[in-house]
Amino acid sequence: MSQAYVNGPAEIYVGQGSSTGMNALFLGWGEDGVRITLNSAWENVVSDVSGTGIPFDVQYMAEEAFIHTVLTVWNESVYEIAAGRVDGNVFGAGASLTCGTLMGAQSCTIGGSPTAPIVGTQGSRSGGASRLCIKAPYQSMSAFASMPAAYNFPVAWLDTATDLELATRYKKIRCVWRAIPQWNQANYGWVLYNASVTGLPGTN
Repeated sequence: MSQAYVNGPAEIYVGQGSSTGMNALFLGWGEDGVRITLNSAWENVVSDVSGTGIPFDVQYMAEEAFIHTVLTVWNESVYEIAAGRVDGNVFGAGASLTCGTLMGAQSCTIGGSPTAPIVGTQGSRSGGASRLCIKAPYQSMSAFASMPAAYNFPVAWLDTATDLELATRYKKIRCVWRAIPQWNQANYGWVLYNASVTGLPGTN
């Protein structure tokens, strides 16, 4: 049945670092919710049969996501964890990434035993990425029960948090997270996001 859907105030949860599994902390709410942009990658297959102007075929090459919000109500200590970029770092204490850091730090050992996390979970890794989950609180209502409970990104990081609005007016932080697919070597599968709300605390 066709209907209108309402997400409700988008609740933003962030991981505490790659070694903490699916556990997350409540970050806050944005000024006007959260915007998720999914970007697919494509490669043209060129052949003399079809000439050089139009591809003979087009190959799908996975996708990534950018998650945008303007924080106006947030937990400062949780924000500092997210802004720290690398596990164990907080804002003002080594917040810059070490040059050359692999954000996902995913294992792609072909033919060996699976060493990457199970698809759709965070698992343990040594990179700078962790979980980002955007929860839809109104999904618990019977009228909206058919929509996803969340957009859960297992491998994400705060791509930029440098746009701060500081004045007599209330403070704003413009945030953009980048998320890439999580690799599961066991079945050569990928997941960019799912609807898991496992390990989420209440809002506070």
